[in-house]
Amino acid sequence: MEDNTIQHPVLIELNTKVADLTKQLEDKTKQYDYIYTQLTERGNKWRLKEAQLETKLKELLDDESIEYEYAKDIADIFDISLTKMVEVDYTITATANVEVPYNTDPDRVGDNVFVDRVEFYSQDSDYDVLESDYDVEDYRVRD
Repeated sequence: MEDNTIQHPVLIELNTKVADLTKQLEDKTKQYDYIYTQLTERGNKWRLKEAQLETKLKELLDDESIEYEYAKDIADIFDISLTKMVEVDYTITATANVEVPYNTDPDRVGDNVFVDRVEFYSQDSDYDVLESDYDVEDYRVRD
C-alpha cells in the first residue's frame, strides 16, 4: 500500500498551523461558553434580587415602615421603578348634534355616526397612561 499524502515541508507546516488554530478555537469556544453561562447565572441572580428588593420596598411602604422618599432613594440606586398599575373606569356620556337632510330617518343617523376616538392622558408628570380601551355599548337618538 502506497502513502499518497504529500509530504512537502510547507504543506506540513500549514497543516500543523491549521491544527493549532483549530485547537485554539475550540479552547476559546469553551471559555466563551463558560463565561456566557456564568454571566447568565449572575444576571438571573441579579434580577431575582432586584425583584425581591422591589417587593420588600413595596411591603415596607404598604406597612408605612418607610417613607416614600427613602424607599425611592434606595430604588433609584438599583434602577427599580416603584410604580403600580391603577385601573380607572369612566362612564362617558357623549352627545353629537348632526345636521342631516330633513327627510332622514333618525335611526339611520344613529347607525352611521360613530365615536372615532377617546383619549386619556395625565397632567401629572409622574403618571404614564400605558394603555386605554373604550367601547360604545348603546346609543339613543332624539329627534
